[in-house]
Amino acid sequence: MEINKLGITFVSHKQKQMLLETTVLPYRNFIEGYYSVELREKNKLIGYDINFINDKKMQFAHKDFIGEITFGKYAIKSNALEKISQKILKYSEIPHKIIMIELGSIFILNPQFTQNLLKLFSTDKKIIILTPKNKEIIQTIKNLDDSFMIELNKKETQAVKKAIDKWLGELVSRMEINE
Repeated sequence: MEINKLGITFVSHKQKQMLLETTVLPYRNFIEGYYSVELREKNKLIGYDINFINDKKMQFAHKDFIGEITFGKYAIKSNALEKISQKILKYSEIPHKIIMIELGSIFILNPQFTQNLLKLFSTDKKIIILTPKNKEIIQTIKNLDDSFMIELNKKETQAVKKAIDKWLGELVSRMEINE
């Protein structure tokens, strides 16, 4: 069975960021998508931005935002979920790109986002799915026929990086041959 969807669970945003910088983002010319970045002030977490790989950064959640949607101590910037949901729909139509998305609990609470996500998952696109440990999200990914889950942790970091690099390298080689 060919792996089309690679789920990567993480506990630490710091580990996730390191994995992205050293292993995933070097392939950015072949990837479209987004991931979250922590915002810190005096080493204290104050919110999150969304980085679009081949586009701009977007403010997403902050402890000082005032909004209709709140999650924990953070308010979500107005229309942020809509913008990301629209991007998800566009990603399902982009040819010859690996898609990378990050899913957290706040995303799956939005019905439009979930609908667009299921459309993306129903394609045979190659997708990297970053997610914190969330039972519902992990189970959904595991239920996809063409998926594989891998856990990013301190003990297995090098093995995980090597496996992801191998998967991406093989995909990119096939993409270059077919172009």
